[in-house]
Formats: sequence, structure tokens, C-alpha cells
Amino acid sequence: VEVAAGSKTYVEVPLQPRDEKDPVARMRLARSLEVASVPYATSTHRGSSESLLLFPRGDVRLADLDRVAFELRLDDTEDATLEFRRGDQVLYTARFEPNKLADEMPLPDAVRSVLAIGDTVTWGLRPSKAGIRAGRKEILASFHVVDVDPSPAFVKLDRSLPEEASAALRGEMKVRALAGLGLLCDAVAEADRLADDHRDVLALQALARQLYAELKLNDASRAGELSDRISSFPAEDRQRLSSANPGGEK
Repeated sequence: VEVAAGSKTYVEVPLQPRDEKDPVARMRLARSLEVASVPYATSTHRGSSESLLLFPRGDVRLADLDRVAFELRLDDTEDATLEFRRGDQVLYTARFEPNKLADEMPLPDAVRSVLAIGDTVTWGLRPSKAGIRAGRKEILASFHVVDVDPSPAFVKLDRSLPEEASAALRGEMKVRALAGLGLLCDAVAEADRLADDHRDVLALQALARQLYAELKLNDASRAGELSDRISSFPAEDRQRLSSANPGGEK
């Protein structure tokens, strides 16, 4: 950078974590920039212009309720309150501080400790009075605590697959079993892991993408990243998969 004597020069450098999968690096960068989160940089998809509450949602096992994940615009978090309600009962409420959070956080102990099978919880951001006057709305999602044991389905699955079945195929069938039981959040977590571990397998990218669609999270950054991966496969492969699975990713 050349700087003339007596003058000032300003340089703007866009930053991203060296390792896209390192949540600590992303959190630190978000803090330094005073933003809610730093998105994964591998996708050309910029996500929705609207704030999204990602997980948990839908049917969730109590054992899997340990975190909440979101993609939020900074404007929506200003003076907003993070709240968890079970019916009319407020389980947790606190001012939301985006500069201290990345794109996920632990489920508050005050919520986790009182949940029981059959509970339905609505959670999200409630704007301040000033925010309401400015036209901001509540951003809410809900989840239902279920008592579903996928173990029998996994045992049946293992017995049905030949010993030489690949890890990718076994993983895919496990994801489909979870989805068949209505445990879509579990299915997404497993599908995401498989999609990253087997980036060369188009069917796994499409399966993960399809699950995001079923959860109505088409605008999530991760859904966009998966779409980008799918589009990088040869057109004939994508057409073959689409023909074999009309309900899947085109």
C-alpha cells in the first residue's frame, strides 16, 4: 500500500475464516465485526433477506434438544428479546445480543430442564416497542417434543443391507429412516454430515437439500450451498437423479 507523505490511506479487506467449518473462528470474526453471524463463504447463494430461525422445529426428541440455530439480520436483532414459550408460560426471556453470538447458541437451561414429552414450544425474537413502531414483526418457530426411538428402524435397516454396502448408502438409508419417523431435524443433521463427507455423491447432496425444503428452509444459506454443489454436477447426472426421484432436487 502506497501512502503519500502527510496523507492517510484507508484499506478495506473482506475477511472470512480460513476453515469454513470452524465455528470458533466464525464466532470471533462475527464479534470483531459486531454482526450476528458470519455466513459460510463457500456458497454463492446469499440466503434470504429475511431473518430465519432454523432449528429446532417440528418433532424433536428431548435428547436432541441442546442448541438453537438461526440466520438473522442485524436490524431484526436490535433491542429484540429472545423468548421461549410453552403455551402461555414464558420459559425463558432475555435481551438478544447479536455481537456476542454466532449463528447458534446452547438451548437455555431454563428451557431444557423443564421440557417433557408432548410439550410444544414457540421460540424466537420479539421486537421492542420501538421496533414494533418501526414495523418489525415477531420472528417465531415452534417445536414439539416427541418420544420416538429410531433404534428398531436402524436395526431393521442393518439387517436388510448387505455387508458390502457402502458407508454412503448406509448413511442415506439412516437419514431416510429418521425422516420417515418424522424426525426431520435429526435427519437434516445426519444428511448434512453425509453431504460434507461425500461431496462427490450427488444423491446425498440432493437428499440433504430436499430435507431443507421439507422444513420450509429453502432460503437458508446451507440450502443454497447444497444447491450450488448440486449444480456443479454434470447435467446428465442431475437429470438421471431427477428421473429416478421426481420429488427430489431438480
